[in-house]
Amino acid sequence: MQNKCKFALLTLGLLFTTEFISCQKENYPLINQLPSKKTLISFSWWGNSLRNDYTLEGLQLFEKNNPDIMVEPYYGPWHGYEQQFPDRFYSNHAEDLMMIQYDWLSIYSKDGDGFYDLNKLDKWIELNNLTSEDLSYGYVNGILNAVPVAFNTTVPVWDINLFEEYHLSLPENWDDLFKCAAVFREHNLYTFGTMGVNLYLLLIAYIEQTQDKTAFSPDGHFNLNETDVKYMLQLYKKLFDEKVIYPDILTFESEKTAEESNVAGIVCWSHECSSYAERFKRVDHKVQIGNYFIDENAPVSGWYIKPSSMYAINKNSRHPEEAARLLNFLLNDPDMALLQKNDKGIPLSNRALTTLLETKQIDSLEYDSLMKMRFYSKELKRMTPNMENSLLVITFIEHARAYQSGKESLNKASREIYTAFCTYCNK
Repeated sequence: MQNKCKFALLTLGLLFTTEFISCQKENYPLINQLPSKKTLISFSWWGNSLRNDYTLEGLQLFEKNNPDIMVEPYYGPWHGYEQQFPDRFYSNHAEDLMMIQYDWLSIYSKDGDGFYDLNKLDKWIELNNLTSEDLSYGYVNGILNAVPVAFNTTVPVWDINLFEEYHLSLPENWDDLFKCAAVFREHNLYTFGTMGVNLYLLLIAYIEQTQDKTAFSPDGHFNLNETDVKYMLQLYKKLFDEKVIYPDILTFESEKTAEESNVAGIVCWSHECSSYAERFKRVDHKVQIGNYFIDENAPVSGWYIKPSSMYAINKNSRHPEEAARLLNFLLNDPDMALLQKNDKGIPLSNRALTTLLETKQIDSLEYDSLMKMRFYSKELKRMTPNMENSLLVITFIEHARAYQSGKESLNKASREIYTAFCTYCNK
């Protein structure tokens, strides 16, 4: 499928500058020139070139199997997609079918009326391929706003050979991280590398375990005090000062080999662990999913789970039935499952998962991460609104870096973070 793309430069806060891509088929007809009995619907998603390619291939297959429908695709990298979404949503220019983030339900559908009620479209969506617990993530005020594609959480991935070489056990708690770092740094190695959002979630796990608090209430209210924020910042600084973490968390996602970044492991989203692990595998080295860092006497785990992404239909769509048929194809169709594999994580759809298991298409690391989530299901809490809000994450990392580098005092950094979080969450 050839595409004609236009690029618009967008900026997200302090940390990100990226491009959003709006793409159409080069030979796409004007709406008033559509072939008879053809319905035009639009679909938007974010992703890298690999995701874009297999999604476009899937849309071609969908159109072949549904000759009465034509799909207009819109896609781009995550930060551009996220930046543009509010304007499209609030100006009523959102696509018929959209890939959305879990936390967007609390932003764009606080009362449950932001997206189409998918229960009204169950004639075309095989919702029975997901469990009632899976579907519960998409309900707002009793209305099924969206369906999850897969689950996601932060997981550690370790280079087993390095731990064996230096006679170390895999880290199980916070003290273990520093014990490993004391050995690794003598060999110019960092214990792990990670990105800002994953480090931020690690710090939330730490403060919840040590203070027996829940950082955010179910409705998104910020529950920590300024002293708690100081504890988080002090751990942040200690992790860098003692070389537990690879120093550049802003560019860690770049295509670096293990030797270039000198890490013994990574902490990343579970649905990304395979792609990251491929970058950090050394020759003949084994890679393994590790356990969540939990102190033995901690009253709570502090670790959270969420849908990796969700599908929602525009409540003002002129063609909800056709959009529902496309949603069902993307979620449940075996051919689409074989194209997507585990790019968004291990699929929740029983039909899609069965297809991948029968054809041996499930990546072992991703499958291990799913089993880890299932094994720890009682310890993993449901991620609440605001917890991974981009503006809050950026604010925290900005001041944490300023404190760690000496540009801000502990008091100033904690005060700025606490004030910003309370202002946003506790309105």
